[in-house]
Amino acid sequence: MNIIYEKNIVFKYNCDRMNEKTFRKLTSKLAKKGIFLVSYSGTLNEENYGYIDVVKSTKKHNIMIPSLSSEPIMSWSWVSDAKRCVGGLEDYFDDVYYEAVVTEKIKKEWAETLGNTITMLDDDTLFNTPNKYESYCRNYFAYDFDIAGELEMTAKLETNYSHGLELSFNIEWTVDDKQTPAMIERVLDDLLLEDITSIKKIVDKVLKTKDFGVDVKLSPVGGVDMNCWSNTKIDVKQECSLESRQKLGGSQ
Repeated sequence: MNIIYEKNIVFKYNCDRMNEKTFRKLTSKLAKKGIFLVSYSGTLNEENYGYIDVVKSTKKHNIMIPSLSSEPIMSWSWVSDAKRCVGGLEDYFDDVYYEAVVTEKIKKEWAETLGNTITMLDDDTLFNTPNKYESYCRNYFAYDFDIAGELEMTAKLETNYSHGLELSFNIEWTVDDKQTPAMIERVLDDLLLEDITSIKKIVDKVLKTKDFGVDVKLSPVGGVDMNCWSNTKIDVKQECSLESRQKLGGSQ
């Protein structure tokens, strides 16, 4: 039997919801500060952030009749339309055909956002107490403190229709035995406080710049609402009884 002590902390920035272009810009600005947004199980690649060259290609299908002109008679976006057009003109022109033309242009764009889960490089630059992580598996923080069980934290930054932007932290401490209230408070409240505040300070520092102009002060002084709640879950794996197996046909 496993007991999971869980804590959730959510900061809601009451601002206009960012469009895709603005959120891409925010993602790249945060990457410069050491915070990377990735998918929950994605691999971190530093080259996927910033104001990068993007190749935009367009394809059209030109209808050609050399006996009439060296220039295209008309163009179609879809090859199926071009084929139908050629089929309709073949009774009148023996030399009609279509050709595909691909045009490429290089544009500067903010790199595409790959996800909402926060991760970072383990290069000792983000926190004052580095190297306290066991691993960055599946883009959650797996801590190696001298405590019983396993302690993990997942951090996310997401756009939201109702209040614009949401920064959330989910902490899970999985143990075999029931823990005292004092120990639960120490693990869920105290051990990870520095990391949570460090991440939030970096996010706030970027958000309040003139590029985004977001109010980062907590209410009632500012426009950021904070919600915090805890849960206790029991994870029990119980094998099916013989009677249940027989009902399900497992004895055959």
